[in-house]
Formats: sequence, structure tokens, C-alpha cells
Amino acid sequence: MCTIPSPRHLWQFLGRLLSRFSVLLVMDSPGKSNILVPTSEHCFSQLSVPTSESPVSADDGGVWVHADMPKMWHRAMYDEGTAAPVMRELFGAQMRLLDALAQGGSDDDAEAAAVDGTSPLMPARQIGALRTFVEVGCGTSEAGSRMLTHGSVSAYVGVDLSSTFLELSAALHPVLNDQARAALLQGDASKLESLIATAGTGTPTAPAATGFAADAASTASSDGEDEENGEAAVCGSAAAMAATSPCLVGCVMNTMGILPDFIRAATVCEMIRTAKPGGTVVVGCWCADKFAEGVERFYKRHPELCGVIDDSMVDLESATLVNPAGPSGLYTSQWWTHERVKQLFPKAVRHRVRTITASIGVFAILRVAEEDVKVTCA
Repeated sequence: MCTIPSPRHLWQFLGRLLSRFSVLLVMDSPGKSNILVPTSEHCFSQLSVPTSESPVSADDGGVWVHADMPKMWHRAMYDEGTAAPVMRELFGAQMRLLDALAQGGSDDDAEAAAVDGTSPLMPARQIGALRTFVEVGCGTSEAGSRMLTHGSVSAYVGVDLSSTFLELSAALHPVLNDQARAALLQGDASKLESLIATAGTGTPTAPAATGFAADAASTASSDGEDEENGEAAVCGSAAAMAATSPCLVGCVMNTMGILPDFIRAATVCEMIRTAKPGGTVVVGCWCADKFAEGVERFYKRHPELCGVIDDSMVDLESATLVNPAGPSGLYTSQWWTHERVKQLFPKAVRHRVRTITASIGVFAILRVAEEDVKVTCA
């Protein structure tokens, strides 16, 4: 999480965090911005982003707008040969939890899977199984690609602000080139429901693919669809499932801590509406109780992402780290208590939010009821 004194500074600093939200913004009027992104078989669209009264320039993203930074993030978090062991442990716990929920497991099943690793993938889908996983702030789509590969879901929709990360997703994970099962959408998570609904209609996007996406597309197998109908059908398939049926909707690996404060409540409400009655919402953040472990096992071992960390920058009581000399300037992070994660959800549903600690993460789980999709975002 950032603690920044103004909305403008929030947006300026957002691109410099240990995050997946680098983005090129082009201003066309005060208070409004558009994301310009390449498109491919995946649904990379031009969409609105929330802005404060102060404009943001493309330079505010710092080094995070360059392709090397997403690759560094991936190496530190997920790569089997180079990732920090503590992050690999967290990712493993997270995936066991998500798999159990997707296949109809109870909250207790999910907790046992995440904490103890004693609940393997269920041999058959249970009543209440969810076929589609929607990931907010998907980054390189590690969770979604794994769930598709292992068969715990049938369709995946990854949403991120960064075209660079979405292109890298397609290049890293061949399963995302299975056009009937995967869609990658660039856009604002606080408008998640309408973003997916629009993509679910098969709205075509015209510009040609470039970079990672083009490289991935060149290796993907063709299903013989013609150019006129191909991309529209692709975008409509996985996104249409997400738009019309109950989903598992997740925002994990501390992505919620990276989002600016002023869109968190709206994002969680959109996640609830996207999940729909019968669906499930999961928010995964880094746990305050595990902060000291995170400092030693992650921050101090990855100066390329966080800067050189010493004990004077660490406040264990508040679970906060402040490094004034990070790779791109001030770097701050605050880890989450169980109660603080619950506070992300609308007041009317908090009493039904289950929280658990697994590895260095805290996970909040909400089973969405009929009345939840109508709650006020407060």
C-alpha cells in the first residue's frame, strides 16, 4: 500500500511500486484519460481510467513502463529458478485455496488446502463449482494460466491496467492462446462488470498486435476463423461466460494494496457484482502478522525491486516499510491485518467475510448472495 498525500501523487507513485500497473496515458481532456494498447487474439481494448482533478503524464510511470520491469517482477515472484522462496510458498498456498473454491469446496476445505496442503484437487466437481475465474490485476496471469492448465476452471478472464503485462502473459503461457477459454482485458477494475459485459458481446478491436502479444500469436495454432469474425468470437467466448454465469473473482498477491484508496471500494463492489449470486470473491493481501518474515525473506533479498532495505526503514508495529531511495524514488508498503482486509468489503456483507492466514498472505472470502449485488459501496 502507498501512503501518499494527494491523488496526483498516488497516480505518480503507482507506476513505481512493486506492482503490475504500468500504463501509458494520453490526455484528451481535463480529468479524463484513455489507455492506448495493442490488440491481438486477446481482448486488449482502449478504456477509461479513473483520474483525479490533476492530469497525469506518460512519464509518471517511471521505469515501470518498460518491458524489463514486468520481467523482473516475474523473476522475483514466480519463476521456479529465481523467485523468492517465500513468494513461491505464498503462491502455492493461494493456488490450493483458489482450486478448492473453484471446484465447489467449502471455506473450511479452502482453508485446509491453503494452510495445510492436505486437500488436493477434488476428483470431481462439487455442487456449487465455478467454471470461470476472473482475475483483477492479473499481471502475468500466473493464477489463471495454472487453473486452466490444471482444469480447475474452464474459462479465464484476466484484467489489468498494463498492456505490457498482458502481452507478457500471452508470451509466457501458451494456454492463454486457447482462444475459446481465455481473454485478457486491459481496463479499469472499478468498472469491471461493464468491461467484461462489453468484451462478452465480442466487440472487435482493430489495431495489430505488437511485442510480446505478436510473438505469442505467431506461435499459437489457428482454428480457421476468418479475420472478420475471429477476434470478436475470441473476445466473446471466455468473457461471455464471465458475463453470464457465477464466477470465482479474485484480486490476489497484494494487488488490492497497490490500488489507490479512492477506487478500492468500487473495485470490490464490482468484483461482487461480477461474481453474481452463487459466485465467490477472494481478496489476497500480504499479512501484517507475517511482515517481519517478509522483510527478511523478500524485501532485503530483492533490492532491484524495493531498493536496499535496512532495519531503520521498517516499523514492525504498524507493518510498514518506507525506503526513500527505492529504484524509482520513495518506496512504501504496509501489510494488512485481517480486520483491514474485511473493511474493503461493503459494510452490509462484512459479517459474512471469512479471513484466513496462509503462508505470508491473508485471504478474505465472500460467498455472494442475491442481495449482495445490490449493496451500496461503503
